[in-house]
Amino acid sequence: MNWLIILLLFNFIFSSIAIGTTQEMNGGKERINFHLGLEVAELLQNNFRNLGPKNFTLLFGQQFLEKGSADFGYRLLVMNVELSTEHLSKNSFIKGDKSGLKGNLRVGRLYFDWYPIEKKIYFMKFQPIISVGPGYTNTIIKNSEVFDLKSFTLSAGFRLQYELFDRFFIEFPVVDVFGYCWRSRSARGTIGETMIDFPEWGMIFLWINLGANIRF
Repeated sequence: MNWLIILLLFNFIFSSIAIGTTQEMNGGKERINFHLGLEVAELLQNNFRNLGPKNFTLLFGQQFLEKGSADFGYRLLVMNVELSTEHLSKNSFIKGDKSGLKGNLRVGRLYFDWYPIEKKIYFMKFQPIISVGPGYTNTIIKNSEVFDLKSFTLSAGFRLQYELFDRFFIEFPVVDVFGYCWRSRSARGTIGETMIDFPEWGMIFLWINLGANIRF
């Protein structure tokens, strides 16, 4: 599933570049505005340890700058992060014996974005972004046993973007509220002496994004 999400990511990248290049060759006035970055809150929970194919976050997207479409865009988010014992021990949805817990969180999101307003003050620009889109979430928690919840989801999102010098940005807060369209099992369960009590309807993620705009 992770490889499928990554392939979709590259498909969007190259398709967008091809479309933008073709429009410029045809005399269009639009500019290409990509943004590339990472989500840091999940990586911070494991203190940026073991970064690599098994512990990463990546975001990619585009704000359409063609006249008449400047208020819309899309965002792809892919993450595969390790959940530390320290992080899981603070999770209020996990009860009982939390010693020795480990886990993984795998997330894929395709957001369709709306930029309702923007405010620019000198070298800084503020803009809220409202999003909706499909996704995939896989939560794995394990000790002597394994809790493995896979799901296809529908998300509603909000993020507040602060852009510096028309180049670098930080997005905080980033809120992802998702409901299950399909899940592989109940969101509640037990592993050994540990009780997992996630809501059956879905969850809320709170993230922090860092990145840069690429305009050409």
